Amino acid sequence: MRGGNRTDRKEYTREYIESLVDSYKHNKCKLYNPLTGKKYKDYKQWFTNIVFWMDKPSANYFFYLLEPPHYSQYSGIPLTEESFSYSDTYKGWKGWKKYTPREIEQRVWMKLRNYKKTESEKKRIKESLIEYNQSDKGVSQRRCKSKRMKSFYNTVEGQQHKRNCSKKSSKTLKRRIANGEITPNITNTWTHWNAKIILDSGAERKFRSSWEACFWYCNQHCKYENIRVKTEKKVYVSDFYDETTNTLYEIKPRNRYNIEIDKMVSLQNYCDEHGIAFRWINEENILQYIDESKFTGINLEQLNKMKQAYGNIKN
Repeated sequence: MRGGNRTDRKEYTREYIESLVDSYKHNKCKLYNPLTGKKYKDYKQWFTNIVFWMDKPSANYFFYLLEPPHYSQYSGIPLTEESFSYSDTYKGWKGWKKYTPREIEQRVWMKLRNYKKTESEKKRIKESLIEYNQSDKGVSQRRCKSKRMKSFYNTVEGQQHKRNCSKKSSKTLKRRIANGEITPNITNTWTHWNAKIILDSGAERKFRSSWEACFWYCNQHCKYENIRVKTEKKVYVSDFYDETTNTLYEIKPRNRYNIEIDKMVSLQNYCDEHGIAFRWINEENILQYIDESKFTGINLEQLNKMKQAYGNIKN
């Protein structure tokens, strides 16, 4: 029985291995060993006798050349020897990878997952998570994780990690806002109350202020928050755009103009560059764009809130 150090497994040149593969293919016997010229009874004997004479990189190249072409399941790019391992003792796994090394770094398999789940599946997952988080094991695990993260973030590496994550998140968020993939959540920074309009169909439209709610209710042909203006520091989202007149409307009380001067100047520069008319809506002119007779019932509350917000709205 062979074993131990009874032979030195040799490193062969790639040219010599390629010649061995040619010899193997010309013999037309699947159990032929081109190193010894012998044929074996079964695959196990054949395989064992080949790797007996070769070091692992040489053996890997030999078996790689015998494989048919394989391709990435993501991009269809041909996989190379780097993605193949003849034995789990060589690279820690056996066979072919599904993706190229670069695609593995980018975690492309996440893009191939089907995240669509039925309502029953979502409910089941949610209930199981709630049940686990309320269990002793779930509580204990969260506490342990919290302690580990606090300890980590107190280190130099942890603080640098937080800064890197913050920069990456900010960059990603700006890109997605600029591309129109997402819109910042509705927050009522002026009014601190619900700013919404109820349509005849019962549908509800939310806005960031009662000013915007009233303006849109009377100008529903205008597109809301559809123009993004990207600057070096931020991405600004405009309020309303009227395609018929090619006009951008920005709603801003007069006492907010200087506070948000960067946004106002950026929007005006954007309009100048793209031949768009710019209109600043404030307490001096907002009622020119609003038909008060349209407001009844719950929507009337928004009109009253708009007027109450600034007592110097011009009638």
